[in-house]
Amino acid sequence: MYDLKRRELDQRACELQKAEEQCRRAINVAMQRYNKLLKEESDQKALLKAKQTEDDNMTEICNAIYGDFLSENPAQAISAFGTNRIIPDRYKGMTLEQIKDIRKSQEEQMKEREVSDCLARQLARQKQEDEEWDNQLLKSSRLGLLIEREIERSTREINRKVAEKNLQLAHEQKAFQDYLNKEVSCEVVF
Repeated sequence: MYDLKRRELDQRACELQKAEEQCRRAINVAMQRYNKLLKEESDQKALLKAKQTEDDNMTEICNAIYGDFLSENPAQAISAFGTNRIIPDRYKGMTLEQIKDIRKSQEEQMKEREVSDCLARQLARQKQEDEEWDNQLLKSSRLGLLIEREIERSTREINRKVAEKNLQLAHEQKAFQDYLNKEVSCEVVF
């Protein structure tokens, strides 16, 4: 009887352990899927934002280059007192040389900005990946702690039940032994 109960308790403990392992696997799979979806969504948002920023920058550059201010003839504003003096009420824009200098500066700035934007994106991506890894580690450690606590609780419960059963069996054994001692002793005496 005792061995049967012990086997039953061992089998129950094994079943609980298997169920716990299956639950842990299911949680890990769900967490991986969730993190993958979050990463894809974040990457898509970052791409959309980068494209929007690039479109805005190109629109701004096109407006600056092809707008009325830069395309008008600046020669009519040159003063009769010298080429480096202008008539303020006739000023229509800069000379071709000035425009070329500005365009050259703008191109240099665009290149610098592209490089800095690229670096900023890389840094942001790296930071995001680091944060995701940190979050994943934190979630994993929390999950591990929860599982460890559950295992400890289950172990304590099983140990308590085994101890109770052992105590009950000990009482039954003692009662049976007392009965045998009392009844057998009485029958032998007569």
